[in-house]
Amino acid sequence: MATRKELFDKVVAHCNAQGGPALNFGGGCEYRTEDGEEKCAIGALLTPEDLEFVMGDPNLRGNGLGAWPKDVKERLLTNAGFDFSRQDEASFASGLQLFHDEEWNWIAGELRQEEIERFEMGWNL
Repeated sequence: MATRKELFDKVVAHCNAQGGPALNFGGGCEYRTEDGEEKCAIGALLTPEDLEFVMGDPNLRGNGLGAWPKDVKERLLTNAGFDFSRQDEASFASGLQLFHDEEWNWIAGELRQEEIERFEMGWNL
């Protein structure tokens, strides 16, 4: 299992290296874009096998984590390093997803430092 700080740092590094959010042609977030080049925060943390599973299931692929069945969500996120013995782990994962998705968190292809710090303070990272 990873610490929440480790998971968050991995997401920030991924997003900044990628140069922006992983968006589909309609402007919505994708776990992995059609061309396979970009991944969202959760897509970047999932194992390659689990990401393929998500992309192959329209009920997972087209929905945020909150809509995933609890057993599937916990299995896939545990494989990604989340620890469901921690309180509010599903909420933390959803928070990472929204952090990536929110347009105002980005400027010139990078996550805004003040938004990074706000997320870290909000989750005591």
